[in-house]
Amino acid sequence: MIELSRLAIAIVAGGRSRERPRSLLSGRTVTASLVKQGFDVQLVDTEQSDFPATVARKDVAFLTLAGKWGEDGHCQGYLETLGIPYTGSGVLASALCMDKKLAKIVLSAAGLKVLPDRVIGGGVDIGQLAEEVRTEFGFPVILKPLAEGGSIDIMVATREAELRDAMVAVGADRGEFLVEPFMGSRSFTVGNIACEDGVLTLPPLEIEPKVQFYDYSAKRNEDLYTYHCPARLDEELTAQLRNMARAAHETAGCHGLSRVDFVLGPAGPAILEINTLPGLSAGGNMATMASVAGIGYDELVRLILNTAFTRELSPSTASV
Repeated sequence: MIELSRLAIAIVAGGRSRERPRSLLSGRTVTASLVKQGFDVQLVDTEQSDFPATVARKDVAFLTLAGKWGEDGHCQGYLETLGIPYTGSGVLASALCMDKKLAKIVLSAAGLKVLPDRVIGGGVDIGQLAEEVRTEFGFPVILKPLAEGGSIDIMVATREAELRDAMVAVGADRGEFLVEPFMGSRSFTVGNIACEDGVLTLPPLEIEPKVQFYDYSAKRNEDLYTYHCPARLDEELTAQLRNMARAAHETAGCHGLSRVDFVLGPAGPAILEINTLPGLSAGGNMATMASVAGIGYDELVRLILNTAFTRELSPSTASV
């Protein structure tokens, strides 16, 4: 049994992606919670020049990173080379879930419903793709980066001309994008947390935006959305979302925690993506769902910290 109170804990935050502000907010909130509970904690920004030396002196890393480098397996791989236990999913699951297209292929192969899509990349024939999207999906459609989080750079096209303009605006220099049918602004998310009895799947949370779309800007303005938790769903749909979220977590090989995002269309719920390091601000999705499940914020943080030691440890860390 690991004596957590004796450990030197690094709260790893910051990162290099455009989600850096969200990461730092989560990091500060988690740090405050663990300090209040009497733990030996240091908030460590990955962009500090002394990050490698600082994190190497710690017993465990609590990850509050987001986006590229932090959520895509890079940081996880670095910590594994150091032999430092860390929270969240491992290298493979992190890399898989960061690639929305690849994750959807894996989930679909396991029988889980996902939205159809097309990939926009370098050298694509914009006219031909726009026509194919119109034929296959109709309008509106949504464009999103293949490997980015936080609803960054998401666009909605309501007709073919808008889609063509959006594809031109995206350009080859911004990486690959997905085009999916836009199912409306009503969306849902379901959290998973590992505990002593296995994976606990939390009550679904519904996001009701007060604008046309719940994008990056709307997510950071509490006046532009309302959370409903439990979600405004009947028992059958609630159970379906929770079962799908649990299955997605396990299919992708996630560890410790995850958050699975959904849309609800005429054919029922479909998975949008899996977040392997969901935000942990006190008023965010995960904290809200945990609270409804009877788990306070401090307990949530402790549960997540524990998961760093429930994966198989390397020989250099097994005796911590």
